[in-house]
Amino acid sequence: MSLFAVREKSPRRREFLTQLRQFGCDVIDIEPEHRFDGEVVKIGFESLSRELSTITGWAREQFSTRPINSRIGIVCPHIGELAQQIKRSFEATFWDCHSIDSIVHIGSGAPLRETRLCQDVIKFLEWTVQTLDYSEVIQLGRSPFLPELEIPEVFTNSYHERFDLQYYLGKQNKELKAKLQSLTLLRGNRNRSVNEWVDLLVRALKVLGWENHKDVTVNQQARAEILQVFSEVLKLSPLVGQITWSFMVNIVRVSLLQHTMKSESKFTPIQVVSREQSAGMQFDALWVLGNADTQWPPPMQPNAMIPLPVQREAQVHRVTYPNLLDWAHNLTLLWSHSAPRVIFSYVDEEQEDIQSEVAVSQLLATFPEATLSTLISEPGSVSHDHPWARHMKDENYINEYFSDFGTKVSQTDTRFSTSILRNQSQCPFRAWGIHRVGIKDQQAPYRFPDAIERGNILHALIQELLEIAKNQIGISKLTEEVIIEVITKVLEDRLDNLPRQFIDQETERLKKVVNQWIEFECDRAPFEVMEVEEYQEIGLGGVSMWYKIDRIDKLDDGSVLVIDLKTGTVNRGDWHLPRLGDTQMPLYATAVPDCKGLTYLLFNRGKPNRFMGYGELETVIKGIDGVSNKFQMSWDDVKQAWKVELENLIKSYFAGDAYVDPVRPNVCRNCHLMSI
Repeated sequence: MSLFAVREKSPRRREFLTQLRQFGCDVIDIEPEHRFDGEVVKIGFESLSRELSTITGWAREQFSTRPINSRIGIVCPHIGELAQQIKRSFEATFWDCHSIDSIVHIGSGAPLRETRLCQDVIKFLEWTVQTLDYSEVIQLGRSPFLPELEIPEVFTNSYHERFDLQYYLGKQNKELKAKLQSLTLLRGNRNRSVNEWVDLLVRALKVLGWENHKDVTVNQQARAEILQVFSEVLKLSPLVGQITWSFMVNIVRVSLLQHTMKSESKFTPIQVVSREQSAGMQFDALWVLGNADTQWPPPMQPNAMIPLPVQREAQVHRVTYPNLLDWAHNLTLLWSHSAPRVIFSYVDEEQEDIQSEVAVSQLLATFPEATLSTLISEPGSVSHDHPWARHMKDENYINEYFSDFGTKVSQTDTRFSTSILRNQSQCPFRAWGIHRVGIKDQQAPYRFPDAIERGNILHALIQELLEIAKNQIGISKLTEEVIIEVITKVLEDRLDNLPRQFIDQETERLKKVVNQWIEFECDRAPFEVMEVEEYQEIGLGGVSMWYKIDRIDKLDDGSVLVIDLKTGTVNRGDWHLPRLGDTQMPLYATAVPDCKGLTYLLFNRGKPNRFMGYGELETVIKGIDGVSNKFQMSWDDVKQAWKVELENLIKSYFAGDAYVDPVRPNVCRNCHLMSI
């Protein structure tokens, strides 16, 4: 019988070897042979990035100058945490290599928590025991691994701002709720064994379709690793006994977050291994990093679940300083004889604190210091933390390219809309991102109405009242009974799921708003309402689009006034040329060529209603100013200039203009495309 890699003998291993001796077996300890007695040096670096760029540059030079079957070793502590950073550094150094995995093997896989499958499983588990907000649920719904959840891209306002899985299934997916009944209804204090919980969890994931996704090997490995974590959790069953589902979710979540995926062994020229893996290995060249006095010897690693005196009495390795120091000393000795030339390095991680300088480990005190020029033939290539940095300025290895144009858009295949026109004016990139790429702004549902919904309710209310009262006289004759009836109808259509007390309060608020509005309308010059919230089609710049004007009034002298209701903050400066901040009102002026005025009708809380606009009605209606001062042209010329600008916006959209050029700063502050 042969046993390998048992240099550190745990109490269980020692007991096993003792039993072998008692049964007459010969147990012989064989120390690794010290094959090399070559040069051993040490070197310090000012940062981890500088250390890694030097190591990868050194590894490339060793790979280039040594025989093809040579073995180049790099020993790295915390390899699981640094694996991705090490890989990126190698990819930058071996920029001309098609696949870095054919040259470098990093002996530790990525953390399981970095895989999308693991993230989705954790988020689903959290959803079974707590509420998630709208954005988290939408993100989970995009998971390719849990398709049976059938989460929509948009939720209606009937949903709460935050909701749990049971609430969602009850409203959206009753069939799935029946299948997961044994899991979703266990948020109380009912206890079960770990074995039962794991069985329920695996069955739930199967119901959600996590086995149906056929994808790359990494997802198959992630699924296998998750099942392995579940197997490890099963070992806790005798210790924890009967537990609640919430406690079980916490155990599984922590276990998944701490798990590191196994790395498949590969025979590559460059091997990056952990300290434990490196014991007894032989190389043609070896670099050991992480040897500052705060890192080597490493901190003690006692088992947090077992009292420290018990571990010491059982002689568990690495739980006493003498034991830890002896292990580190022996491993350092092994490294120093594992290759013809061995390099130890460390990083002064606390260099900014002049009172706490980090030096090299005392275990390496006898090794001579080396300089960069003695380790690498071209030290300048690794002196900038990145192998390309030295070339960027002088030799233009990296060229920046900016394009303000996307591909052209076919007019025949595009359904043009007023929102495209508005976004193209506010920022061409915004129009490109929303209408061509399809990156929509996901609005979270609100159980209670937000500012946008309150504005929509007011629009619907005014529309219903104007359908009853066709003119100023009709508005003045609106009775309180009619007003309350219309308010009740509008609120029931839109807010039927809200508490009765809130509906009553909203009714009283809207009664005050309507009475104030009636008073404002009665103080105006006589008018007749021609249109209210009617869809119309307009042809402009070679395209047709539908629009809806809130209201069109006809005055006694035959003048036409276009009115748009606003409950928020607006600025008629957005209509100014040469560039429009908002295309809505200029488009209305183009669509209604005989209009003599455009105006906002403002509904601001705590303030009386008022008009704010431009036109030829300044002597007739308060709040509507003439255009001669602001535009330096006549009203008809202003409307023609608006039409030309709108046509130019349409042309620029179809030409592919997509540059980032917001008309004002707050366009970017409120834009969901900032991350792009």
